[in-house]
Amino acid sequence: MVWNRSGILSNFASFITIKLKTILSAGLNRGDLLRTLCIGLAIGSMPLLWGTSFICMIVSSYFRINPAVLQAVNCLLYPLHLALLMPFFNLGSRLFPLGPVMQDNLIEIITTSPQNSIQFFFWFTLKATGAWLATVLPFSIATYCLLLRVYSNMEKHIRS
Repeated sequence: MVWNRSGILSNFASFITIKLKTILSAGLNRGDLLRTLCIGLAIGSMPLLWGTSFICMIVSSYFRINPAVLQAVNCLLYPLHLALLMPFFNLGSRLFPLGPVMQDNLIEIITTSPQNSIQFFFWFTLKATGAWLATVLPFSIATYCLLLRVYSNMEKHIRS
């Protein structure tokens, strides 16, 4: 008997895909799912070193959206979240030129003085969050339009 490996793998992949779609889209229509994904992308890119999971819980209960999808998107975006910390801080420093300036000997300043490190992280978070607030709405609208187009193309492809 000859085993067709690609057939087994494709059947397994389609089975997993169907199960995941069923679990994650439970109770969601297309619009709700796309809004949940966009909100998850927005929260997942938030430049906070704490609390995005807690924010996801609050947002999902307030807007009555699927918390599993929202939290999954948030967790999947953690590498992007870390990669965007410095660009958001740099943009925030340009938009809001208040507070301390980033210095070359930053590690030395943070390790020698706890008060300076707390002050630096406060300003870092404040500037990065300000930049995020300035960019999140256009980013979310563009993402929603893109996801809507992709989802519509997927539906057309599935029907044909």
